[in-house]
Amino acid sequence: MPYVFTMHDVTPLAHPHFYPPRIQKRLAALISRGVKKARLIVCVSQNALDTTAEWFGASPDHMAVVHHGVDERYRPIPRDEASDKLRHYGIDRPYVLFVGKLESRKNIQRLLEAYHQFRQQSGADVALVLAGRRTYEPEVIDQTLDRLAIREHVIELGYVADEDMPALYSAAELFLFATLWEGFGIPVLESMACGTPVVTSRVSCLPEITGDAALLVDPTNVGEIAEAICRIHGDESLRKTLVERGIERARQFTWERCAQQTLDVYRRMGALRTG
Repeated sequence: MPYVFTMHDVTPLAHPHFYPPRIQKRLAALISRGVKKARLIVCVSQNALDTTAEWFGASPDHMAVVHHGVDERYRPIPRDEASDKLRHYGIDRPYVLFVGKLESRKNIQRLLEAYHQFRQQSGADVALVLAGRRTYEPEVIDQTLDRLAIREHVIELGYVADEDMPALYSAAELFLFATLWEGFGIPVLESMACGTPVVTSRVSCLPEITGDAALLVDPTNVGEIAEAICRIHGDESLRKTLVERGIERARQFTWERCAQQTLDVYRRMGALRTG
């Protein structure tokens, strides 16, 4: 039966080292079969479309970009109010925030190293909050924390309840997402919607999603990541500009728009079947 296939990204094929071998092989096989047999392919970003077309030789005529949205509950909360909502997490000082799985693809080791450089360069008493579970190669995180002697400054929250996420974003000094590869990057949108300045990577889909509303860095350059953190921390004018641009940018990504564009793809599918 003809079907529409939603393609998030080619990471399991293009970057197999980001996954445990058994999971990578299964994902690669499922994605390959899904793409090759699909009548139409929905991609969550233009970058996902371009890399899928390149990897599989798929025709762009049989593909469409449908961006994800950001939930309406993600909106700016005054910092004092947001901080009060987070007291049970033990966060007692300003912090840089990361949200996502603590895994190699998210570039956690370099993130920790950049945070360490930021502390050394700025002298700021700013914590690093990691919201997400450890998944793959957790020993690397421990080794890095000990090598840099920053364990007391890094707060690992593990899983955070959905209802607490808007406050967690809103109370942060900035959001740091120097990932090595993403198909879309929803946490970046959520943080911008909450009025939090963003530092993220200039790779894969992230420039497409953030536009001019974030500081973009080379995720393999620890010094560049650290410098971007320092810039936002020390420049109130830059912070204000990124906050305003981020809120406006996030408004362009709604689930209503996503649903309408997805419906349009299925209507197109119907026309192909009857044509």
